[in-house]
Amino acid sequence: MSASVSEEKYLLQLGIEKKQARIRQFEQRYSATLTQILDKEQNIDHMDLAEWEGEVEVLRRLMKKIQNLEQIEICIEETIFIEF
Repeated sequence: MSASVSEEKYLLQLGIEKKQARIRQFEQRYSATLTQILDKEQNIDHMDLAEWEGEVEVLRRLMKKIQNLEQIEICIEETIFIEF
């Protein structure tokens, strides 16, 4: 079980890195973060905005999944420790 959790974490980390790179592309293109764009209500391409918001949401979800897997690993480690 621990090996499969580690593999899943690895795959999630790859996804996180890809999303972060894509978000950086938007930030470089518009010289701002998404929050700054939304706060200033800057005029940007609607398709870019939708995609950018989607990338940020997927990143948030991937990070949440990796946190959950880390909690599972802790529980597995605690269970193994208790059994011995």
